Amino acid sequence: MSEVHPIKIKKGYADGRLKLSDDGETRAKKTDFIVWTIKDDIQVSSITGITKKSGSDIFITPPSPYPGSEGKIWTAQIMDSPPLSPPYEYSIHWTGDYGDQTYDPKISIDPSIATNKDFLKLLLVPAIVGLLTVSLLLWSKGKNKKWL
Repeated sequence: MSEVHPIKIKKGYADGRLKLSDDGETRAKKTDFIVWTIKDDIQVSSITGITKKSGSDIFITPPSPYPGSEGKIWTAQIMDSPPLSPPYEYSIHWTGDYGDQTYDPKISIDPSIATNKDFLKLLLVPAIVGLLTVSLLLWSKGKNKKWL
């Protein structure tokens, strides 16, 4: 089941850094949602963009502003089969008391058997074949057994 990972922007600095509730490193799973919000009355007035910095993209629904939030809330959803290594580096572009700034946090995807449908299918097929084989062997042994 998908989880929501809220990332609150708590403070902005003149050098572009942000104080984030996750300390700039979020750990998420496949299909999880990421929600970025801005604390009221801080140096950051709005997020102007969230973009990939390096590596493969991990989002099925790209980061975008929540309608009517004036850039204070952004959401995205991680895809079902994102690359698992290395951490996804992205940039938060923001504006506020210090003008236009950029900060580069990370998101790491936890490998999870429970959310990997293809892996579960791979486990299920051999299990069924194994059970059928054992059943067939037991049935054939019983059939060939001489009864007194």
